[in-house]
Amino acid sequence: MRSAWTFRATTAGVDDEHGRVRGRCAAGVRGDAARFERRPAPALRARGALVLDRSVRADPSRTIAAHETRSSTARRGTPFALRSEVGIALLSGRRLSLALGAGAGLCVTTAVLAARSPRRDQRRVLGMLSGLGGAAVAIGAWARFVEPRWIAVTTTRVPWRGPALRVALLTDIHARAGDRGRIRRIVRRTNALDADLVLIGGDFVDGLDADPPKLDALAPLASLACRLGVFAVLGNHDSDPSAGEAGREAPIRRCVENAGIRILQNEHVELGDGVVLVGLGSWRAGESESAQAFASVVRDAPTLVLMHSFQSLRTPSVPRFDFALAGHTHAGQACIPFTEICPFLEGDMKPYRYGLYDWPSGGKLYVSAGLGTSSVPARIGARPEIALIELIPR
Repeated sequence: MRSAWTFRATTAGVDDEHGRVRGRCAAGVRGDAARFERRPAPALRARGALVLDRSVRADPSRTIAAHETRSSTARRGTPFALRSEVGIALLSGRRLSLALGAGAGLCVTTAVLAARSPRRDQRRVLGMLSGLGGAAVAIGAWARFVEPRWIAVTTTRVPWRGPALRVALLTDIHARAGDRGRIRRIVRRTNALDADLVLIGGDFVDGLDADPPKLDALAPLASLACRLGVFAVLGNHDSDPSAGEAGREAPIRRCVENAGIRILQNEHVELGDGVVLVGLGSWRAGESESAQAFASVVRDAPTLVLMHSFQSLRTPSVPRFDFALAGHTHAGQACIPFTEICPFLEGDMKPYRYGLYDWPSGGKLYVSAGLGTSSVPARIGARPEIALIELIPR
């Protein structure tokens, strides 16, 4: 009989009619561990015709050319994550907002001076400066206040060897204090997709710490609902021991598990109909152990691989898989719109910034744009994304 993982999260105390955990993360209330039971599951239902809502096709120019080795600046165990926390990190959300307000005021002042100037050439110069400054402020305001909240729900349909599956992929939530409302909206939109399976690709919190207000913001994740359950892996912001607050992994893991989400750390589970889901540890944190994760996986089983960074696939011990899902890149986060130019894209995020790719040893890789921001709370040319992957039998 086919079976699938079904979940029942039980806690020492619950406070809504559905038995969901609310407000437990910040207080560190563990309750009873989430129970994962094997139960009979209905047949995976077939989905509609092969009509692409969004076509993300892999082409030779985007295909991985060779099994590359890691660069010396992205070596395992190196505190590489600190690069994204230095320099531009001085522009916190509040400082960036203040800078935009000051810039707007300066533009208005320059425009007034231009209008009152008796000299024509001076009016021209001041008017030009006011226009350029106004454009810069408008772009900054868009990047700070609009695009990070403008979540795209994308659909990618891919033929594969397994049964029909609808997989919702959430990555790089990067929760900050006060983010409960944002995460609640993400959960509501995800549940509306009626996915069979929800996967979360790590980086639950922003920064490199486990501050209680950030963990409290993750509480709405307990409301995620789907037939086969919710699985996750940890990202470098959650667990990298070489950077940030030591020991932050334990409270983050406890918070996520209290929400009824199973974390896969170099292990695999069977989802039913022979489908296997493999979860790999964070590559930047030096925790990817693919040999351990794939141990005892049946060679011919339709296999999904969830990881934070696609770099976790670049080890000789990764066997054949069918479909891999990753995040980490934020699609560049700050890119020149309508181009592939992303000045802040880091070395271990290249060249697979965003979208669907062919992997050289077989299988497909999908890299999500993620949902949050890192270092600077702004996005431009890289909308946040809830990705719906429709896997369709060949």
